[in-house]
Amino acid sequence: MTLTEQIQQRENALASAIAQRSIPAALALYTSEAQLLPEGAPTFKGWEEISRFFEGVFAQGVVAAKFVSLDVEGNASEASEVGAYELYAATSEGTVTMDSGRYLVLWRKVDGQWVIHRDMINHGLKN
Repeated sequence: MTLTEQIQQRENALASAIAQRSIPAALALYTSEAQLLPEGAPTFKGWEEISRFFEGVFAQGVVAAKFVSLDVEGNASEASEVGAYELYAATSEGTVTMDSGRYLVLWRKVDGQWVIHRDMINHGLKN
């Protein structure tokens, strides 16, 4: 499996955690000292603060997500990824796109698994 495929697999796991509304499953994809940097918001540092971020995501009605790795490079222990995302919300008209944009993630391999160490989100931009 290529590095891009490995990272995409982990992004798919994050999308699954969001669909299941599982904060523990989402947190399992981050290092304990991870930083999440959403555009226009404070930095969320560590699992406790990142947990609050996901609580807010679910409170906004997000029910699904799609992440697409556009560019991945790295080595056996660290990788960088540029990707595009879409978040979906449930409405009376069905599931609609709520937000889309791009992201930059720095990954680290910990105990044989790729986990997110830094996560920067840029809202409202097409790839």
